[in-house]
Amino acid sequence: FTTNDIVKINIDKSNNELVYDDGVHDIKEGKNTIEIVSSNDEKYVINIFKDYKKRNEKGYLKSLSIDGYDLKYNRDIHEYRINIGNEKYLKINYELSNDNNEFSINGNGNFNKSDNLITIKVNDEKYLIHVLKSVNVSHIVKDNSKEMTNQKKETIIFVLVIVSCLLIYLYYYSLFIFN
Repeated sequence: FTTNDIVKINIDKSNNELVYDDGVHDIKEGKNTIEIVSSNDEKYVINIFKDYKKRNEKGYLKSLSIDGYDLKYNRDIHEYRINIGNEKYLKINYELSNDNNEFSINGNGNFNKSDNLITIKVNDEKYLIHVLKSVNVSHIVKDNSKEMTNQKKETIIFVLVIVSCLLIYLYYYSLFIFN
């Protein structure tokens, strides 16, 4: 994106490489496509967008930040996600391109334990911030386990031996009956 009427494109060339269409280019409103061709059989397409007049007329959100969080604002990105702790509301800082903008912030505060949505509206443009509240869950489990007594261990071994013997008996019995 640019607001300039002309751009200069410089290409770092390797030894004996010829590059065509680098240099100065006129930029018109909207999308401008510039193709750079190299003698190394490489072709590069550069898209440059110019919409300065449109943005300047209706205004835009020049900067946006939230105290304590790294939002990485870009005016062409309209949706963000942040994770918060126990905050009741967020300190949202912003700068508008001019004072004639219609501006509103809705949904900043009383965050619940799911996806909370803050909507920032500047004229016809909406910016959405999904605020996800982190909840620390801890549960202390009492260890009520006890070691088995020798009598219980012997009882379990006895039952396992009886069940094993019964299974072996039934196996040989079924072989005798079906043969």
